[in-house]
Amino acid sequence: MGLALLAYDLVWSKREQTDESLLATGMPPQIALIEDIVSEHGWTVDCRGSSGDMTVVRLAPGWWPSKSSPDEVRKAAEGIATTVTPSAYIKDARGGCDLPADHFGLQVDENDDVIVVGVGPRDVLELYLGEARECGVWGARLGPATPEQQISITGETSPDWVGLFVDPKLESRAGPLFCMGIMTHRKQAELLSQE
Repeated sequence: MGLALLAYDLVWSKREQTDESLLATGMPPQIALIEDIVSEHGWTVDCRGSSGDMTVVRLAPGWWPSKSSPDEVRKAAEGIATTVTPSAYIKDARGGCDLPADHFGLQVDENDDVIVVGVGPRDVLELYLGEARECGVWGARLGPATPEQQISITGETSPDWVGLFVDPKLESRAGPLFCMGIMTHRKQAELLSQE
C-alpha cells in the first residue's frame, strides 16, 4: 500500500498538475514509426483519434518518470509526423484525440498540370510509388519523364528513367502528401546508405 501511495505521489499527482503530452498527426506508416519512437523514449500512446484522413495520437510520459523530456520526444517525432503539438495548446483536443478535419491542401485550378515529384530508374521509383500508396496518395503514378523534367530534378538524363507524378486534381489532401514526402525521403536515405 505504501509503495502505491508513493508511486501516486511521485508520478500521477505531478502528471495531473502539468500536461506534458503531445499530439502527433500522420498517416498509418508515419504513426507506426511514431509508436516506435515513443516506446524507445519511455513514453506511451494513450489516446487515438482522427483529423480528416490522418490519425491523431496523444504521446504521454510512461508510468515511471520518463527517460526523455517532452522536447526530446517532440524533436524525435517531428522528423516523421505531419504535425507535433503540445496537447495543452489545442483546446479542441481536451478529453480526446479527435481534431478538426485537415483543411490544408493544394489549391487546385482546372488548368493545373500533373506534378513531377521524382525521376529515376523504374525499380527505385516503384518503391517510392509503394510508399505513396501506403500513405493514401491515390493520385500518384509512374510514367515517362521528359529530358527537361529529368534535368530539373536531378541535373542529368537517362533514356531508361521514368517519373513519379502526382495529379493534383486526384490528390490535394495535405495529410497523404506530407506522408508521401516524408516516407519517400526516408526510403531514399535508406537506399543511399546501402550503396
